[in-house]
Amino acid sequence: MKIMKFKKIYTLGLGLLIAGMSAVNAQTQDDEKIFYRMDRVKANNPWTKSLNYAGLTFNENQDFTIVELDFQYGKGNFRNVNAPHAFNKTSLQTESFRRLNKVFFYGKFSFDYMNRLKMGWCNVINPYRSPIFFADSMPGRQTLETYMLEGGIGYMIGNHWSIGAKIDYLTASNAKKKDARNKNTYVNLKVYPGVVYRSQYVNLGLNFIYQREIENINIRTIGTGRTPELLSVEGL
Repeated sequence: MKIMKFKKIYTLGLGLLIAGMSAVNAQTQDDEKIFYRMDRVKANNPWTKSLNYAGLTFNENQDFTIVELDFQYGKGNFRNVNAPHAFNKTSLQTESFRRLNKVFFYGKFSFDYMNRLKMGWCNVINPYRSPIFFADSMPGRQTLETYMLEGGIGYMIGNHWSIGAKIDYLTASNAKKKDARNKNTYVNLKVYPGVVYRSQYVNLGLNFIYQREIENINIRTIGTGRTPELLSVEGL
């Protein structure tokens, strides 16, 4: 039975769908970069933390790539009512900057696999994303898989102008293994085209944002035992 579909669309401008590329070789002529972290590379160019990826053309770290593997485990009684009693999460991520003459690229890919144990009162992926969601009284294990792809490109036009764009694509699927069994699919697409003007005294940027966000929720009961309470929660 199909229960609910969340859908959000924000349109502030139009842009090109341009995916970035990841660098294959992380070795550069600067030997100090073997001690770098991605946070340090981004701190050297604050434009990379903005939504205007025409600012990639300010990047002095021309080539840098990092790959990370992470595992997390959490458990405790100090939690919200809709939080799991315990969780374990495995993550794989790769991120890269690359320069080819006047063209600057950024790419990132990540995959997360998460088990949320004894999780109740939440039949959506993230209860804080929307003021309206479903919840049931029967806790159970929920398995969440998340894929995220980011790509950015910047291009220098002469000595003063740069253009660029960034795309963020996130998709996730979640399933509960106990009645009431919710199955969730989530997609979030964001596109940011932008332009930058640089001079000796000031650097100015302008960018637009397009966002499309959808979550589909299916809830069903297949057992014949205890019937869980299903609630519709609405915030202020």
